[in-house]
Amino acid sequence: MPGGYIEKTAEGFEIHYPHLPLKKLTTLEEAKRSLELAPPISTAGLKVGRIADEDSDLISSAEAGEILGVSRFRVNAMVASGVLPGRRDNGKILVDRAAAEQKAAQGLPEGPQGKFANLFLFYAPAGERTQYVTELEADDADSIERARAFAQEVMEDESEDAVEVRDYLRMRNFLRRHENEFEFARSVFGDLVEERARRASLRIPETEA
Repeated sequence: MPGGYIEKTAEGFEIHYPHLPLKKLTTLEEAKRSLELAPPISTAGLKVGRIADEDSDLISSAEAGEILGVSRFRVNAMVASGVLPGRRDNGKILVDRAAAEQKAAQGLPEGPQGKFANLFLFYAPAGERTQYVTELEADDADSIERARAFAQEVMEDESEDAVEVRDYLRMRNFLRRHENEFEFARSVFGDLVEERARRASLRIPETEA
């Protein structure tokens, strides 16, 4: 995981950061402070999730942090997850100034951001070694709603297929634990629906042109 983030739980707040053990704190302010004081991600781990335009006004992550009111480490995490566009220059992260100013005006949302906010539809046909994973963009409400409906349909039928909508962290940890035990097919939602129908010997209605 290239960036760090805070996750709210029933017991309080959890800090997730590369190469550090899971840390649980009582208040959000404590969690934010602890994350900002975490050691910097190594140069090799500084990734850019969304490339800034070549003609962008680029500033350092420290300058972007001043605009946003956060540490440069959090800015690096935001760039890594694609929340802010940026570029790498001689091992350093540069950030699109306009994007940082726009994000500051909007305010920073709590919880996971960028790709870490995405959800996953997990589908495991009964008796099959192959299991299916479909990634759902966090801001694609229609896809998430259809995925939830798909999961509900599977749970209500008479098969023993397993299905669940999972968050980024749970899906990542699950894949790490079981990557050698099962075969995982990453697919788009429509393909997954057709695959399930084929396995269940169902007829797919043709859509009108």
